[in-house]
Amino acid sequence: EHINRLYYDLKESLEHYPEKTIKNIHVKIKYFDFKLTTIERQLPVSAEAFLQLLEERWFQNPPPVRLLGVGVKFVESKLPSSFQLQLLA
Repeated sequence: EHINRLYYDLKESLEHYPEKTIKNIHVKIKYFDFKLTTIERQLPVSAEAFLQLLEERWFQNPPPVRLLGVGVKFVESKLPSSFQLQLLA
């Protein structure tokens, strides 16, 4: 239930970045004792994929959760070095 709501909020935010390519998705969990853990994978952006990551990490260490977050990492755009050299010529 929480993952679905977080997923739809993220999906709405991603609409502002249509030119970006997504590299990875991740789930962050902050436990009751303020310890933070993150799990990241190359999976499609879907509620099911985020739930899979949550279950994988939470079942490893299942204490009460204080905060939960989902997100993505974008592919970094890098100009080819030959292009950079042309600018310097």
